[in-house]
This record gives sequence, C-alpha cells and structure tokens, in this order.
Amino acid sequence: MIRKKCEAVFRKDHAQKESDLKSGKGHEMRVLRWMILAGTTTVLSAVPATAQRYDPRFPVCLQRWYARGFITYDCSYTSMDQCRMTASGLSAMCQENPYWQGPSRRNSRRRQGGPS
Repeated sequence: MIRKKCEAVFRKDHAQKESDLKSGKGHEMRVLRWMILAGTTTVLSAVPATAQRYDPRFPVCLQRWYARGFITYDCSYTSMDQCRMTASGLSAMCQENPYWQGPSRRNSRRRQGGPS
C-alpha cells in the first residue's frame, strides 16, 4: 500500500520535472538560482572592506596580512612599542594612523595650565 503511494508520487513528480524541462521552466529556475548566489557572494565579499576603518582615537595601527591577500587594519594601539609587541612573530607591521586627531584639547590644557 505505502509502496504504491510512493511510486505514484514519484511518477507524478518525475512527469512534472520532464514537463518543466521541455517548457524551459527548469532552465529559468537554475539561472535565477545562480544569479541570486552570485549577488549574495558579491555583497558578502564587500563586507570586510567596508568594515575596516581607521580609528581616529589611536595614533598607531597594526596592518596584518593573511592568506590569499586578505589584509586587516587594527587601529587600537597607543604606542609603536605596544603595536610592535603584538606584531612580533606575525605577518604584520605597525604604522602611524593617518586619521589620528591628536590629543584632545581638554587633556592638553590640563597639562599646560595645571599646577607644577
């Protein structure tokens, strides 16, 4: 009984697939799937590039290289020595942050105008 039902469902499904292939519906669906996959891949590959930004609050950045040319920037270091300690043994280098804004005015006024 169950076997007969399964065979009937299989025949119906198989006939539908053959009908779709003859009418071209199967080809359109495959093309649509590939287009969606390509679009998703394109969007996801752009995400790392937009997510990496220089943090203007820190003067030093660590540039690190990974396999297949993937590069990251980590601008969270307060000194070159701190960055070099992290970079030691890695495929990386430390560089000045081109967007560092320098010390804030509040901190510089305290240093200059404070009591000795």
